[in-house]
Amino acid sequence: MIERADYIIPYFNNHFRFDKPPLAYWAQVASYRLFGENDFGARFPSTIAAALTALSIFAWGSRIGGNRVGWSAAIVFTLSLQTFVHAKAAVADMWLVLFVTLAHWAGCELFFAKKPGPELPESDEVVEAPVLRRSIAPSLRITVTKIESAGGRIFCWLMFYIALAFAFLAKGPIGWAPLLTVGSTIFFTGDPQVAKRFK
Repeated sequence: MIERADYIIPYFNNHFRFDKPPLAYWAQVASYRLFGENDFGARFPSTIAAALTALSIFAWGSRIGGNRVGWSAAIVFTLSLQTFVHAKAAVADMWLVLFVTLAHWAGCELFFAKKPGPELPESDEVVEAPVLRRSIAPSLRITVTKIESAGGRIFCWLMFYIALAFAFLAKGPIGWAPLLTVGSTIFFTGDPQVAKRFK
């Protein structure tokens, strides 16, 4: 891309290279501008993506179960073998993980979002997530603070679909895996109101 000044169509040895979408290449180009064309410049974007993923997991976990859950989830992710491998490799995987994580977080927020209406209370409500309890362990209590404002729902809606778009740019159709999560959740809960929150 840098040699040809073509940041749309990737080439390798003067041949088209369409094995992967361009997001990882764009990130590496930006890194090369900062650090030069070397191994560090090629690997640095993956490290940034891994760090952002850990922060996202911490924030999501804190929303579900407080800071202790957030820290535990982020530490487990950070110390995982595959995180160590891909966070220092010049590959697109960590960008995929980042945006799939963000899409799932936004989907979770939309799933537990309060229904709009004048009867809603003004204060935040912490509710138990029975679907998660049944799927993980009967004795595990998981709570989610429902987003209350219309602005919060719109933000999560935008976050969900923008994350899907960037996940596709990172790795291709596998980036749309959160749609399967949402679809299966709607199917098993049997609540048509949930589907409307994603439209």
